Amino acid sequence: MRKAKRKGQRVLAAALCVGMLASMVPAQAFANDEPITAIVQQEDTPADADAPAEDTNAGQTPAPTEAPAASETETPAGKTPDEAPDVEETPAPTETPAETETPAPTEAPAADETPAPATTIQESGDADATVTTTHIATKVGEVPAVLADVDGVTADTFKTAFETVKVQKGDVTYTVEVIPADTVYFIDSVAASGSNGAMDSVQSTEAYAAAKALLGDRLLNGKSDQFYQGDATWGLVDTDAQTKGYNGTTSDKTYTGVYGQKNEKGETISYKFTLPAGKYSITTAHREWWKGQNRAMDLSLTTSDGASVYASVPKQDNGKVTTKTGEFTITTEQVVTWTATATGQHAPAVSWLAVERTGDVETPDTPDENENFGKALEDDELVTVRNGASLTDTITGGKQVSVTSGWISGGNSAMDGGAAIKEADSFFKRSSFTLYADIKFNDAHDNTSAILVGPAADAHFRIIPRKTDGTAVLKVNNNQEYKLSQSLEAGEWNALALVYNENDTEGNVAVYLNGEEVLPATGVGFKLSEKTGIIGAFGATFGTGFMRTGLYDNIVVTGKADADAAKTETASRKDAFDGIVDVDGIVTLNGSEVEAAAENVNGWTYKGLGMLNGNATSNLLLDYKAENPQAYWAMMQYLFGSEDGYPLFSNIKMEMGNDGNNSTGAEACTMRYENEEADASRSPGFVMAADAKKINPNVKVSILRWEYPNWVKAKADGDEKYAAIYKWYKETIFDAYEKYGYVIDYIDPDKNETQNPDGEIIKYFANALKNEGEFPDYFTGEAIAAYHNIKIVASDENKTLNIVPLMLRDSGVYDAVDAIGFHYRTNATDDYIMMADVNDKEVWYSEGCATFGYSELQENKTTEYGANTIGGYQSPLALLDSIPNAFVGSRRTMYMFQPAIGSFYEGIQYGHKELLSARDPWSGYIHYDPVLYMLAHITQFAKTGWENDTNTNGIWRVLPNATFASFGASDNEHATAGIDGSASYMTLAAPDKKNFSTVFINNTRNEKTFAIKVADDMDISARALHVWTTVTDIYLQKGEDAAIKNGIATITVPAYSVVTATTLNTTPARFPTEKDDGDYIQTGTRSVLDTDSTGKNADTTDEYLYADNFEYVEEGKVAGYNVTTNEETQQDYIVSRGNEPRYMLDTHGAWIVEGGRLKQENESGVNQWNSGDPATIVGDWRWMDYSASIDVTLPNAEAGRYERLTIRAQTGMNWNNSGYTLEINGAGSWKLFRIGTQVANGTVAKNAEGKYNLKLTGLGSTVYAYINDVRVAKYNDANPMLSGRVKISSNWKQVYADNLEVKTVKGGIPYATAMIDGQDDGVKYEGNWTINNPGGGSADNWYRTISSSSTADASFTFTANGNGFAIMGGNDGSAVIDVYVDSQLKVENAATKAAPTRGETYILSDLAAGNHTIKVVLKSGTLKVDALNTIGARLESVSGSVTEVLTELPAMDYYVTGSGVSGLPDEVKVKLADGTTDIMAVEWNVDEDALAANAYSSGSINGNVKDAVNSLGEQLTVSVNINEVIPGDTLYFIDSVSGKITDVAGGTTETYKLYKKALGGLLMNDAFDQFKTDATTWGLVDTDAGTKGYSSTADKTATGIYGHDNKAGETLTYALTLPAGTYTLTSAHREWWSMTRPMTAVVTDTEGTALSDTADLNLSGSSGDIINKADFTLDKEQVVYYTVTATGTQAPVISWLAVKGKTAESGSKFFDQVLEDNGGLTLAANAATLTDETWGTILKVSTQWNNKNEYHAAITDGQNLFGRTQFTLLADVMIEKPGSDASKTAMRSAFTISTGSNRLHLLTYDGKVGYGVDGSNAGISKNEISLGNVAVGTWNSVAFVYNEPNGGNGSLTVYLNGKKAGEIADIGFKLSESKDIAATVARNVGTNYLLTGQYDNIMVKRNALSESAAVKETTARYDAKNPSDAARAALAAKIKEIRAALAADKANGITYATEKLAVHRKQGRHGRHLARNERGPHQSRHPGR
Repeated sequence: MRKAKRKGQRVLAAALCVGMLASMVPAQAFANDEPITAIVQQEDTPADADAPAEDTNAGQTPAPTEAPAASETETPAGKTPDEAPDVEETPAPTETPAETETPAPTEAPAADETPAPATTIQESGDADATVTTTHIATKVGEVPAVLADVDGVTADTFKTAFETVKVQKGDVTYTVEVIPADTVYFIDSVAASGSNGAMDSVQSTEAYAAAKALLGDRLLNGKSDQFYQGDATWGLVDTDAQTKGYNGTTSDKTYTGVYGQKNEKGETISYKFTLPAGKYSITTAHREWWKGQNRAMDLSLTTSDGASVYASVPKQDNGKVTTKTGEFTITTEQVVTWTATATGQHAPAVSWLAVERTGDVETPDTPDENENFGKALEDDELVTVRNGASLTDTITGGKQVSVTSGWISGGNSAMDGGAAIKEADSFFKRSSFTLYADIKFNDAHDNTSAILVGPAADAHFRIIPRKTDGTAVLKVNNNQEYKLSQSLEAGEWNALALVYNENDTEGNVAVYLNGEEVLPATGVGFKLSEKTGIIGAFGATFGTGFMRTGLYDNIVVTGKADADAAKTETASRKDAFDGIVDVDGIVTLNGSEVEAAAENVNGWTYKGLGMLNGNATSNLLLDYKAENPQAYWAMMQYLFGSEDGYPLFSNIKMEMGNDGNNSTGAEACTMRYENEEADASRSPGFVMAADAKKINPNVKVSILRWEYPNWVKAKADGDEKYAAIYKWYKETIFDAYEKYGYVIDYIDPDKNETQNPDGEIIKYFANALKNEGEFPDYFTGEAIAAYHNIKIVASDENKTLNIVPLMLRDSGVYDAVDAIGFHYRTNATDDYIMMADVNDKEVWYSEGCATFGYSELQENKTTEYGANTIGGYQSPLALLDSIPNAFVGSRRTMYMFQPAIGSFYEGIQYGHKELLSARDPWSGYIHYDPVLYMLAHITQFAKTGWENDTNTNGIWRVLPNATFASFGASDNEHATAGIDGSASYMTLAAPDKKNFSTVFINNTRNEKTFAIKVADDMDISARALHVWTTVTDIYLQKGEDAAIKNGIATITVPAYSVVTATTLNTTPARFPTEKDDGDYIQTGTRSVLDTDSTGKNADTTDEYLYADNFEYVEEGKVAGYNVTTNEETQQDYIVSRGNEPRYMLDTHGAWIVEGGRLKQENESGVNQWNSGDPATIVGDWRWMDYSASIDVTLPNAEAGRYERLTIRAQTGMNWNNSGYTLEINGAGSWKLFRIGTQVANGTVAKNAEGKYNLKLTGLGSTVYAYINDVRVAKYNDANPMLSGRVKISSNWKQVYADNLEVKTVKGGIPYATAMIDGQDDGVKYEGNWTINNPGGGSADNWYRTISSSSTADASFTFTANGNGFAIMGGNDGSAVIDVYVDSQLKVENAATKAAPTRGETYILSDLAAGNHTIKVVLKSGTLKVDALNTIGARLESVSGSVTEVLTELPAMDYYVTGSGVSGLPDEVKVKLADGTTDIMAVEWNVDEDALAANAYSSGSINGNVKDAVNSLGEQLTVSVNINEVIPGDTLYFIDSVSGKITDVAGGTTETYKLYKKALGGLLMNDAFDQFKTDATTWGLVDTDAGTKGYSSTADKTATGIYGHDNKAGETLTYALTLPAGTYTLTSAHREWWSMTRPMTAVVTDTEGTALSDTADLNLSGSSGDIINKADFTLDKEQVVYYTVTATGTQAPVISWLAVKGKTAESGSKFFDQVLEDNGGLTLAANAATLTDETWGTILKVSTQWNNKNEYHAAITDGQNLFGRTQFTLLADVMIEKPGSDASKTAMRSAFTISTGSNRLHLLTYDGKVGYGVDGSNAGISKNEISLGNVAVGTWNSVAFVYNEPNGGNGSLTVYLNGKKAGEIADIGFKLSESKDIAATVARNVGTNYLLTGQYDNIMVKRNALSESAAVKETTARYDAKNPSDAARAALAAKIKEIRAALAADKANGITYATEKLAVHRKQGRHGRHLARNERGPHQSRHPGR
């Protein structure tokens, strides 16, 4: 039994008077005359097991945990938008936005709670007797009257203030709150939850009601709690505070409470109280409600005298309560703030608060003089700055108030915001005074105040200096406005004086401005002399959180109302403004601060800039070093050297790669196997670090892993894995020292961007490094010491801030960590700043963004913020501005760029986001981005680096008080101050005080001016500061010195600029490639890769573009450097680079040189951040028409081992992202892909050793594929990719390649000779163009730029020196352009092509060689310009060859296999090599096998041009492209688009409509998709499937659905009904999110038995689309299920599925045929038919009765047509009234289906359907339903839809003339199990009566039509049979017209092909119905009708 029962009874009245308490006491409390005895006991806190249970409130989450922050994103949003990494779609499959950080702490489980302790007094007697409770209060030391007679109850029982005492008296339990008599506030905190609604749901609690009843009006709070909002004078400040769950029970004042919003150190919760002058004590209670929490907190009070901590609450055990009391005195009425600040890891909390008045203070009468009258109050610490304001230095030496925030939370800035005069009563509680202030406000606003005086919203006056209408007013009491006679201008200094004087009734205010009276004395309606708690505020306003931003200076109050003095003083002040330099900020350097900073050895020493060598971003540097050493060493000298000792970079970090793609490419693993020797030379970072140390030995080196190799992965978690990681690192460090002579300086042992730092591995590494004892022989003593001194950096988190809290919890981690590094945010919590300021730890920005695109291109952007400049959002200036913000916000003193050097091929992730580009090692071209000059403003004007052990290295310190953050730091790494915001500055000073530099970064459109004040205690000898400036297009230029006069130098900082003011007389280095023309891009120096047959030497005269036999005998030695010996060595080429091949960049896997061959080393996949197959890229992006060939070896000739060759690859990390790819497996099976879509496939003879030669040739729009020199495929691309590099790729298997040769082709254009970006200065735009900000652009675009227009006549002009040009960029092909060459119209209305990113949308290649001015004019559509290529000369073609086919060949939307082709041209016009033209014949070859191989994809029909060869000398072929190859025997095509099928716009998709158009009634699904229900025969089973987001449904594979859950076993299933037969089900699966998504797929029956093989679908970002085929056979009609099942951690996906095949021979040939036209009716004797001109054959029944089985018809093959689980019988019927026996209506039916005793009588004369066993009367069914009124004498259209749902009896639904007429859920039998089925027309089986009338268009369909399809079909039939007279006349006229035209054609010898129709009819597809569909839906079966 729990010890504490809560009865749940509440005290009702919040304002209950003391006199009412007696009525609440039970009568028996007074009735008992016997003496009362009591047991007094102190109850212990119960154990956890006895804690009271608590129901979980709705919405509470069982935490308290905190969700991790969302990872980096690159999407702009709002004023300070987020920039995201270059990631395409978010890996999901969820289409919801990424998760944001969850507020915490959340509610912990109630089971852990314990009740509060209390003093309990209990009478003797039955403890378990039913009792009642009542809640009362008493004063300290007083016994409540009602308890005076209880034994043991004395005054001492109630001696402890705020204790809760329980007294048992009889059967009544009294809960007594002990309240001090002078308590003025008693707040029982119960509810918050962020809104007044939640707070106001609790108006009172038992404890509060008791206290209120005791104290009455003395208690100032009128309810138990409230928010401090609006006009409130007390309450909870934090509207986001959380509520401790309490289940509606509030009787225990400590059990309830509120707590802060976040679980983090520094989180606060505050209450405010308005109090008159006096002495007070405040008591608060704090309970720990949950287990395992560290809720330690500091308690502080803030009064007008400032803030101070008066107590601390320690970490407590669950259920414990700590009560703390603080004392304070205030001399004026004011608002006092109480705050609890978390010092532990969990949010601060409070249960209740009480304020007791303990004494009075003397409040002197208003003196005639105040000693502070006449003083500048802000200079004498007599002004308090509050939220949104600060005190800043003035140039004259004083202070001024700066209000920077335009709004604060809380809704009452007069109380909390801006600035306020301390002890304002002493200045303003008087009958007269004058208040002076100089103000410079920023903006107009209709309400916010500049100056405010008064105690409350209803008693104050204030100046609104400028409203939006331009007026200025004095506003009184938030009510009456008095206009000033002069207005005040924003942004200018104004001198104001408010002259206050009282008369007998009120105070009066006169206003003086700049020497003039602008408002005469005006009454305000109250007297300040009678008020207390007066506020004198600046920038603040009552009743609103808005504030008046600006500067407030020279605030003076005098004790007199002196108008003359006011006029004189304000005039004098105005005059003085003209002589003062108006500055935007003041930088003050004090020697004392520098001395203090010098004692901080690690936290404030500025380390400088670092670069990351990882993710393959620096791989091509090895080639620069080998092929262009002069360019390489010049680059190294610029980056790491300095003649003056101020290098640009100081730190290199290397990825410990694992051969996986962890961002951009695959960084080589130094140790791929546990037993191999480590090889540091595989990583260019280790090589580069040695070379950097050759230039600057002080460069620091650190290492970090993203993932680990597989041998480490295999180790058990914990110490075994730690040991493996340590071994990997240690062996690599040893090898690096042996090769290069240095020991690395820092290690992060944890995984890069972990969210949960692993303290154990950090401690493991720290211990292992310190105690390592086994070193190789070549390790010197100095090297061993350096190894033991390797430092730990942790934990490289992305956004999250968990390492410092871990360090504070775990002293072992604290001791181990030397440097704290984290990524992609500039701010942090205070404990991070404390690590630098107090604990002297290093704090790094250990990974951050470089600039986006080329800085030179920024100046042409058209976005408003930063337009035409280097500034704006995600601009070079924004990057630079993050550096001072990161110091202010988190004390970062080193910024590391990822990447700094872009030495990888363009077009892959994170391209064009670097400081320096080095991508063409064959040319030596390097682009030094001018942002390097901007960074040099910092590091080349200071001595940066690390201090030595004696702190004598002289490293400069950052001075916190001389550094300012423009936007105050942010968790958004791309935050800015905004277009009109502030500028940042950062000051670095030498520790000897002799020199300093201040860097100003102004990323705004406004010029700024700063004053630098140098104090006398600085040891500065310079008399002027040297000023270096960067503005757009002018980088790091020295300007005029700024003289230091009277210790002050004034610095002007232009808009969008960087300025350094320094004492150093140094000149920073210029780029090695710098020219006088200001062109830093210099694309003209980027020579194309065109070599001889060795691949080494440039040669433009031969056929080779590049070659590599991987032996490198042509390569010489490569210089190496040993840091220890200072010796340079000559190394073998391939050894120097760790066996990495020349010019190759691995995106995934390990492509190495082994035995003179290229080898992909990894036999299995590795962990990687970006999934994909092994691939390596080589070559020049400008290559156009070329052939690439390579010898491949696939060991063991395994079918599961394959290799690929790609040409014209421009973008993407995976093999299937761009270009054309030929793939072969070991068994000889090959495929040709366009991007990732297969366009051809086949098989060649298997080579037993798996050796094949692959060759791809691209010539114009045609790609030729060869295997072993035999052409296997030709593909003509309607939207060709015309340029790009070569890729070699494989699956995760060891494969080999050799003898790579890239050659030109005859008649082709080898390459583009030059390129300029579309945003380059050389491109001039006219008209309406959007020119984007490179900072927000895609890495897929050149330099992240794009220029776009959709406006007619928009144009651009540029020059091209060559034979033509190409417009590059992703386009939709809608643009139509005119092209002018040298002012002449060259091409008019030229069409563009759809193109991928970096693809050619338009190319013109026939210009004469030379320099041309090109103008392109947009006529219509949308054109996007990314880049402009200059086209080189075309090579000569084979003599007599055809260079171009001039005839435009048709394209086919679809082709149905087996249907044949007509209408293709018999001849084409061609252009020959000599420039002449000719007409040549074409022989077309319809290769049905090849087309069938491309089923459900695109294809082509090829023809040979007779007697013609192409430029290659091969037979010239032409092609007609087919968009969709449709198998002729397709039965189902389902286009999966959405998990909410009905949401798809238009109710269909383009592809489904194409299939329906081609196949008509053959297609069994009459909708693109649907759910499977009891009423449907096919559809998606999973109603919870998710939808892949889409904007269009045109691409059937781009859309699709996915399973509901990301887990193994999740399924997607389709159910399909099929007749007996043999089938192939084909499905498509695309990886939309670059995840690894293994699945299985199988066809099963209803019992789950597999009907097909189970396929493994290993879908991933690099697998390409997977097209799965499942073959199966059915021996009967049944429902089959196709199920795709996830076998990994990602949900299954489907894009579309189709079924093709042949039904069993027993199936009827009459399905989908019009029976009366195609032999489907067997006519009885004397049966009659009509031949109608419009409707063809009609069965006519005129005889109403016969006994000889005559006059009617039987449906042929009834058993096969109707012996099924589903079918639909369609017919048009005109019932005629019988001549006699008219009463026999039920015996006459249109159709009868008979199974013996069971019958279906369909449509009887009386409009019914009969079913079941015949009744007593022959021919009448036992059961029937009515169809309503069936018309007699006119045509009716009827559909009988039969279905056996879920294997049960048959059901029948009847549709009549477009409406559902009747439904039978169960007919009582199954036709699918019936034998000898007979079906008759007009005759009712079992009787001789016939239903007279006409029967037409009788058809049986295999499937049960859906309701919509049946309604549509019968409506169309009915309308066709019953047209209006006008329609008939129009139709007859059209028939006549067509017949006349046909006759004319025939007379002219024109005939028409009918073979296609004949073939369709012969196949029994849909006969006459097909002919009708081809002419128009349901119109006529005959031409023209």
